[in-house]
Amino acid sequence: MPPVTIAGISFAVNGPVEWAPFHSSGAVDVVIHIHELLRPPHSGARSMPAIERSNGRTRIFGEDFEAEASDGVVHLYQAPGRYPVEAVVKVLLADRLLQKGGLLLHAVGVASRRAAVLVGPSGAGKSTLGRICRQSGLRLLADELVAVWPEPSGWVAEGTPWNVGSPVRAVVDCVGLLEWDEASYFTSAPPGQVIRVLLPNALMPDASPVGRALMFRAASRLLEAVRSVRLYFVPDASAAEAVQSALS
Repeated sequence: MPPVTIAGISFAVNGPVEWAPFHSSGAVDVVIHIHELLRPPHSGARSMPAIERSNGRTRIFGEDFEAEASDGVVHLYQAPGRYPVEAVVKVLLADRLLQKGGLLLHAVGVASRRAAVLVGPSGAGKSTLGRICRQSGLRLLADELVAVWPEPSGWVAEGTPWNVGSPVRAVVDCVGLLEWDEASYFTSAPPGQVIRVLLPNALMPDASPVGRALMFRAASRLLEAVRSVRLYFVPDASAAEAVQSALS
């Protein structure tokens, strides 16, 4: 398949993974070679991949795959299926973002001229809010994984291929929490409250003390640079109106 670029990082995958809107023709940062693993595909619930680092190499393990990455080259041994290569790309993407001072967030990102990135536990309404905002004419960056990282002009958010996402980026206006309520409205939120929800919703590519410190530093710098908010919403057009008003 042609290389794909996600959040400015280009992956070449020699396997059957199709992310058409993310195709690119530029330089490749990571090459993933897929090898067949003689093991049946895993069925049922999955746990987060395990990650080990040693001597400049990163090893990633799942129920039906294992990968070793070094110097932008990855050898992935997997059972048939799409999940293993997607899991490895997510880990590598989160790792590259973290090295740039950014994060890969389980969040919904929506934008007019600028973007709001909102996190919440499963069931908080990320996909619902994304669908409503898109139907109302706002840009939906992603409703599962949103990449955020600092640039000289400010923090940037960009969509990723998973669930509903597009390779669209926007400068971040606000980051915050998402909750159901009987009306749709934004309020400010203390950064301390936001970071307590933000960090558990960031994909962690390095669980070492150094990796955790990098994630905390990135989250802290993000919340120092943009507004911390909370969106209460009901699942109708008023939610998109509240977002539009906040971003105006």
